Amino acid sequence: MTMCIDSVSKFIDECFSITKKDKKTSHKNVRFWYRGQSKSEYKLIPGVYRDTFNVKDDKVRLEKERHLFKDFKSLSSSMISPQVTPEKMYFLMQHYGMETRLLDWSSAALVALYFAVKNNSESNGSVFILDAYKLVDCQVSTKSRFGIASSSRKEYTDSVKHLNWEPNLQFPAYTFPVSGDYIDSRIVLQKGGFTFHVNGEDLIKNEKIMNQCLWRIDIKGSSKKELKKDLQSLGVDEFSIYGNLDSLSISIKSRYEDESNF
Repeated sequence: MTMCIDSVSKFIDECFSITKKDKKTSHKNVRFWYRGQSKSEYKLIPGVYRDTFNVKDDKVRLEKERHLFKDFKSLSSSMISPQVTPEKMYFLMQHYGMETRLLDWSSAALVALYFAVKNNSESNGSVFILDAYKLVDCQVSTKSRFGIASSSRKEYTDSVKHLNWEPNLQFPAYTFPVSGDYIDSRIVLQKGGFTFHVNGEDLIKNEKIMNQCLWRIDIKGSSKKELKKDLQSLGVDEFSIYGNLDSLSISIKSRYEDESNF
């Protein structure tokens, strides 16, 4: 049964009830990832599989992805260090709004809650909790002990090479978690990790994943405004998440929306 919460304290209690349920679970500090979505009906699929990508055929999808990647590398070359590998550049593409096969997650629960409440105040939002260590095992027939990939792991590097027209390479047969190298302030501030998706399956629709390694907490739309204020008082706001002057201006202005703060 999906829990629907209306306060930060209830949210934290629910997170702990999930992440501390099995006392034998190891590496709890890194294995649980969180994702906030401002509408509970949104799917858990990355940009290249959303309707806004305007592609239905998988061959055409891959071709479009390859051209987007090529153009991003070429046009960003004056802004990104030449030491940044294609694998790390793919993380940057995701964080700066390009459509990729990556879905953003955070190891910080309150960051995910902020994303769930920041928009669409008329709608319920959701925070998903993923046991990243179990994700691959929920998709394969034998125990894999895959864990969380690094940016240098073969499954990820081969996937990025495949997106760069390198021959004789394919995506793996499963969606997998990959840790985001902290090469950019946004990834650092958001404590980011990613899932790399190889098909358009909505993780919510996968019964085995939902039963074993994915949980959902719904957020009442009517409580979003108050939750956002409470998060701000705890130091979680636009500036703490994005860390630039635009987000600083947004954060400062939001503090004075309530006249009682004057």
